[in-house]
Amino acid sequence: EWDKATVDAFGNEVNQTKPTWGAKGDKMLAVNGVITELGKKLGADYNDPDWEEVLNQITFEEAYAEINRYYGSKAIDSVGKPKLTDLDGPTQVKGYNEAPRGTGYPSMVVIAQTWNQQLAFEYGQSFGNDMKSVSVSGLWGFACDLHIDAFFGRNNESPSEDPFLAGTTMANAVKGVNTRGRYTFLKHFAVYQSSVDQTFMSEQTFRETHLKAFRKAFVDGGSLGVMTSYQSAGAEISNYSEALISGVLRGEWQFKGAITSDASNYRNYELEGLIRCGGNFGMSLELGQSGITYSESATTGRMQNRMREAVHQILYTWLRADYNERTYMESGASDGEKYFSSTSINSWVWWKPFLISLDVVLG
Repeated sequence: EWDKATVDAFGNEVNQTKPTWGAKGDKMLAVNGVITELGKKLGADYNDPDWEEVLNQITFEEAYAEINRYYGSKAIDSVGKPKLTDLDGPTQVKGYNEAPRGTGYPSMVVIAQTWNQQLAFEYGQSFGNDMKSVSVSGLWGFACDLHIDAFFGRNNESPSEDPFLAGTTMANAVKGVNTRGRYTFLKHFAVYQSSVDQTFMSEQTFRETHLKAFRKAFVDGGSLGVMTSYQSAGAEISNYSEALISGVLRGEWQFKGAITSDASNYRNYELEGLIRCGGNFGMSLELGQSGITYSESATTGRMQNRMREAVHQILYTWLRADYNERTYMESGASDGEKYFSSTSINSWVWWKPFLISLDVVLG
């Protein structure tokens, strides 16, 4: 059983010593929403020794709550982390939510068709500007799914069927967003196509196609977040593929950011697997709903350490986004003087209130 194992799937020794929770301290990452000098320092280095004391201050209850029922990351009062808003969509921030929204942009297909890396970078910058203007920290996008099925209704969200073109376009768009202090949850890692629950291919094919596109976006582009796929890579569901998440993403690519499931009502067992494989958030999901009890006394050392590391990665995602913007601005980049943003607000039209009034009267 994973929780009680002493060696992981890759032959590494497992730490079963329970971590410290709720220690007294004054290590604050932000005060009243403003990132402190300590927060800036930790955003620059995931392995900074000062992380230890910060993580010790967090309570078990805070860590448990942060992981569960994700729809934007929750505040962690013990270290000053504010609540952050993360939302869709891949071509318009808050595109599925109430106004004000960001600009409705051309799809990634159009951007890829230009073969223009600078344009993709500027696309990301403009998208990041919109995110700032509507107070959204994280984007559930961009989509980096290869066009495998011509009849897949979401092909318009992703750049291309070619992994090099898709990865290059995505990497530059992500770089652009990063200059604005915002973060992207690239989706859907790592296989997503129409009407198929399982996609079978050889490892070589997988690495030369789907993974090649995502790798460029993470390693070259520096994406700080990722959303998993509903679909399986082979017989193993993407949400709890240890080979895919722990082995490739966390291991080979050294990804230190946050991983969320896609929205998956009632499939709480998938979050149990995702967290153990290296994930961070369960969108509409909750730990402890599948017969496993969570408490400081009942939860094993391995699982408590994984929860602690999950919170570490969530905090780093937030702080690293701020670090990315500051270092870009300090570099003297030519576009850094001012931000210009366009947001859309639903325009007034006479017939909507008329129809509502008519419906009320006749009803």
